[in-house]
Amino acid sequence: MATGDPLFDWRYVEAIQKVTAEQIRDAARRYFVPERLNRVIIAPPGGAPKPPGPEAKAAKGAVRMERLANGLRVLLARHTNLPLVEIQAYVLAGSLVDSEETAGRSTLVGAMLDKGTRQFTAAQIAEFFDSIGGRFHTGAGRNSVFASATVLREDFSRALAMLAECFTQPTFPAEEFEKARQLALRAIARRSDDPHQEALELFYDALPATTPYHVIQGGKPETVRRLTVEDLRAYHARYFVPGNMIVAVFGDVDPEESLRLVQQHFGHLKPDPHFVPIDFSRDNAIPRPAIRHKQTGKPTGIIVLGYPGASILNRQEDAAMIVLDAIISGYNCPGGWLFNELRGRGLVYTVDAVQITGPAPGYLVIFAQTRPENLDEVLQRIQSNVERARSGHITPEEFAAAKDMVVALHLQENTTLGAQAQLAAMYEMYGLGYEYDKTFEERIRAVRLEDVVRIARKCLNHYVLVTTSPKPASPRPPESK
Repeated sequence: MATGDPLFDWRYVEAIQKVTAEQIRDAARRYFVPERLNRVIIAPPGGAPKPPGPEAKAAKGAVRMERLANGLRVLLARHTNLPLVEIQAYVLAGSLVDSEETAGRSTLVGAMLDKGTRQFTAAQIAEFFDSIGGRFHTGAGRNSVFASATVLREDFSRALAMLAECFTQPTFPAEEFEKARQLALRAIARRSDDPHQEALELFYDALPATTPYHVIQGGKPETVRRLTVEDLRAYHARYFVPGNMIVAVFGDVDPEESLRLVQQHFGHLKPDPHFVPIDFSRDNAIPRPAIRHKQTGKPTGIIVLGYPGASILNRQEDAAMIVLDAIISGYNCPGGWLFNELRGRGLVYTVDAVQITGPAPGYLVIFAQTRPENLDEVLQRIQSNVERARSGHITPEEFAAAKDMVVALHLQENTTLGAQAQLAAMYEMYGLGYEYDKTFEERIRAVRLEDVVRIARKCLNHYVLVTTSPKPASPRPPESK
């Protein structure tokens, strides 16, 4: 409808392949000229940036880490290109500390951090950040519970005080807890409406109980209904201790002043001498192939195929797995063997692979959506490409191109203050160090072709396979391995 051509996408892709470097340079010369520039600035009165000049160069300081007397780690970085400050606080937790019986607990704790403190109600917290035009969010990931705020520099001290109050002194009001629980239950119910979420839940359920990736982050109806306010308070008391916590302040603010304010608002926390560091050594092995099929009423076919992968703490294996993933499916964009074969033949709507991993070893997971009648053929072609990797049939050209793609696309990631603060905090929390991302290119360049083949042969063996479609399961041949 938008282009007047039902084959526009095909013609567009064909035309892209014909673009030359000179045509790109010509377009840049034609359009990237000062007379065509439009710039819009939203700023407080008197806060608009000065025109660029030698004196207006943005200052970008290196990240530094300080440790308070109570053990809390503080990451500080000065960036003056915009009058903004990013404040983030994390504790190591999430699925690492949940189980089948407590699934959804971390998610509810994260959702409740801004729902009331000793001094402020949920409405007052929301009104405060609305009044300063700031963004505030609390939540839980697979390995952490967090709070983050983005504010103008003049609002930094008040925003940090409010964030600290929410993070360290939530009261988990019963009325707000019931609202949060009902929202969580509705989110769980909506999973079955989404074919991807439906298949992923079946996949996580089929993973070994020894791995934290077996735990459904949002929980199950029965686990969420069992949770109480006291469960959340006990969780907060146990894991929100300074030795298990990191605060990051990145932005247009003096690092010394930032450190002083963090000390003021987090320094009162008492260290817990009995806190046991969270163990990352979790068994992710799949002892034998596990195959699940669900017949649904949705007119589409879904494949989720997962193999045990490496922990990010195993630096060499993690780097080799990243390159292997890029060869098979591209890196953060469509590509690789699977895309070229399956999309090229029009067999799938989408196909991709992703590493679902962290400090605890996780999984390389391949996703595909196709027409129900193509489900078996698509699965056979996916497994054929997996076997191709295991057999080491990777050309030097494919290997070199994959590494170049990974390095180039990684440079485009984590360009915002918030993303940089999060990455530094997470790597520090995992024990890799807050500057670990700086070694990314070095680690990828150090990967050899034999490293990729070795990790493929080690990991791409037993699997968990989940399929969904409106048809019953097809009979499958016995395992050849």
